[in-house]
This record gives sequence, C-alpha cells and structure tokens, in this order.
Amino acid sequence: MQVNPSPRQFEFTPEQLQLLQSHQGQAIHIPVAETNRVYLLVEEGLLPTLDEDYIRRGLAHAAEQAAQGDEREWDPEEIKAAGRELLAQRKHQN
Repeated sequence: MQVNPSPRQFEFTPEQLQLLQSHQGQAIHIPVAETNRVYLLVEEGLLPTLDEDYIRRGLAHAAEQAAQGDEREWDPEEIKAAGRELLAQRKHQN
C-alpha cells in the first residue's frame, strides 16, 4: 500500500486491488501479528459483520495452537488485568 502525502489516504497496489476485487464486496480480515490485532477492510457504506468463516478460522487457529501444546492454564485475574491495562492504554492514546 502506498501512502500519499495526506496520512489518511492510501493507494492500493495492483496486487492489492486484485485481492479486493476477488473478495466481491466481502469484508477482508487483515491480521497483524506484531500487534495481535485484526483489521477489517470493508467497502464504504457496507455494514461490517463477523461472518461464520472468520469465526471458523479463529477456532481452527486456536485448535492448532492447542494441538501444538501452545496453551496454558486459564487465569481470569490475569485476563482481567490485561484488559484493564489495554483499556487504560487506549484511553491514554485518545
């Protein structure tokens, strides 16, 4: 993706445009491993929704991690603390 002088404008490469066209108006989920976030690319004016395929991919990924032993004990307090920290960071950024 090429960034124009305005930080809010992007120009897609020909390959990216081809990918967009191949999805025929469907939302595209773009995972960013470095931030552990998934971005949703949708055409302006279309309401983004979670689709079953996206949920299935997430569950398949989790199953792969479990099969490889990439799991640990569930700790609700740790999860809540991480959520509070993330919320505080987001509030600080705004």
